[in-house]
Amino acid sequence: MTLTLELPSQLESRLAELAAADGATVEAIALKVLSVGVSMDAPAQSTLSPRPQKVLRGYGMLAGKGPTVDEFLAERHAEARREAEKDERRAQLHSQHEAAA
Repeated sequence: MTLTLELPSQLESRLAELAAADGATVEAIALKVLSVGVSMDAPAQSTLSPRPQKVLRGYGMLAGKGPTVDEFLAERHAEARREAEKDERRAQLHSQHEAAA
Protein backbone atom coordinates (compact mmCIF):
# COMPACT_ATOMS: atom_id res chain seq x y z
CA MET A 1 0.00 0.00 0.00
CA THR A 2 1.26 3.45 -0.81
CA LEU A 3 0.29 6.21 1.59
CA THR A 4 0.90 9.91 1.07
CA LEU A 5 0.88 12.12 4.16
CA GLU A 6 1.27 15.85 4.66
CA LEU A 7 3.61 16.08 7.65
CA PRO A 8 4.15 19.14 9.78
CA SER A 9 7.61 20.56 9.05
CA GLN A 10 8.78 19.87 12.62
CA LEU A 11 7.88 16.19 12.32
CA GLU A 12 9.48 15.98 8.88
CA SER A 13 12.68 17.49 10.31
CA ARG A 14 12.69 15.05 13.23
CA LEU A 15 12.24 12.08 10.93
CA ALA A 16 15.06 13.32 8.68
CA GLU A 17 17.41 13.78 11.64
CA LEU A 18 16.57 10.35 13.06
CA ALA A 19 17.07 8.77 9.67
CA ALA A 20 20.45 10.45 9.26
CA ALA A 21 21.51 9.34 12.75
CA ASP A 22 20.52 5.75 12.00
CA GLY A 23 21.85 5.74 8.45
CA ALA A 24 18.35 4.93 7.24
CA THR A 25 15.84 6.58 4.95
CA VAL A 26 13.06 8.78 6.25
CA GLU A 27 10.63 6.25 4.84
CA ALA A 28 12.24 3.41 6.81
CA ILE A 29 12.07 5.37 10.08
CA ALA A 30 8.45 6.38 9.43
CA LEU A 31 7.52 2.78 8.65
CA LYS A 32 9.24 1.61 11.84
CA VAL A 33 7.33 4.13 13.94
CA LEU A 34 4.02 3.24 12.28
CA SER A 35 4.67 -0.50 12.61
CA VAL A 36 5.27 -0.19 16.32
CA GLY A 37 2.48 2.31 16.88
CA VAL A 38 -0.24 0.27 15.21
CA SER A 39 -1.08 -2.89 17.08
CA MET A 40 -2.48 -5.59 14.83
CA ASP A 41 -3.99 -7.44 17.81
CA ALA A 42 -5.85 -4.58 19.49
CA PRO A 43 -9.29 -3.27 18.54
CA ALA A 44 -9.18 -0.35 16.12
CA GLN A 45 -10.46 2.14 18.69
CA SER A 46 -7.75 1.36 21.26
CA THR A 47 -5.05 3.82 22.16
CA LEU A 48 -1.35 3.07 22.00
CA SER A 49 -0.22 0.39 24.38
CA PRO A 50 2.77 1.04 26.68
CA ARG A 51 5.34 -0.64 24.39
CA PRO A 52 4.61 1.50 21.30
CA GLN A 53 4.49 4.56 23.53
CA LYS A 54 7.97 3.71 24.81
CA VAL A 55 9.31 3.29 21.28
CA LEU A 56 7.67 6.49 20.08
CA ARG A 57 9.04 8.37 23.08
CA GLY A 58 12.47 6.99 22.19
CA TYR A 59 12.09 8.50 18.76
CA GLY A 60 10.85 11.76 20.28
CA MET A 61 7.51 11.41 18.51
CA LEU A 62 5.22 12.00 21.48
CA ALA A 63 5.24 15.72 22.18
CA GLY A 64 6.54 16.63 25.59
CA LYS A 65 7.55 13.09 26.45
CA GLY A 66 10.91 11.47 26.16
CA PRO A 67 14.02 13.00 24.67
CA THR A 68 14.00 15.82 22.19
CA VAL A 69 15.67 15.22 18.85
CA ASP A 70 18.69 17.19 20.05
CA GLU A 71 18.91 15.06 23.21
CA PHE A 72 18.51 11.88 21.19
CA LEU A 73 21.22 12.92 18.74
CA ALA A 74 23.54 14.08 21.54
CA GLU A 75 23.12 10.70 23.20
CA ARG A 76 23.91 8.90 19.95
CA HIS A 77 26.99 11.07 19.35
CA ALA A 78 28.22 10.50 22.91
CA GLU A 79 27.77 6.76 22.43
CA ALA A 80 29.74 6.90 19.18
CA ARG A 81 32.53 8.87 20.89
CA ARG A 82 32.72 6.31 23.70
CA GLU A 83 32.95 3.47 21.18
CA ALA A 84 35.68 5.32 19.24
CA GLU A 85 37.65 5.85 22.46
CA LYS A 86 37.33 2.15 23.32
CA ASP A 87 38.55 1.22 19.84
CA GLU A 88 41.49 3.60 20.18
CA ARG A 89 42.47 2.12 23.58
CA ARG A 90 42.24 -1.39 22.16
CA ALA A 91 44.45 -0.41 19.23
CA GLN A 92 47.02 1.13 21.59
CA LEU A 93 47.04 -1.97 23.78
CA HIS A 94 47.41 -4.16 20.71
CA SER A 95 50.35 -2.05 19.47
CA GLN A 96 52.01 -2.20 22.90
CA HIS A 97 51.52 -5.95 23.04
CA GLU A 98 53.05 -6.42 19.59
CA ALA A 99 55.99 -4.14 20.45
CA ALA A 100 56.67 -6.15 23.61
CA ALA A 101 56.57 -9.47 21.75
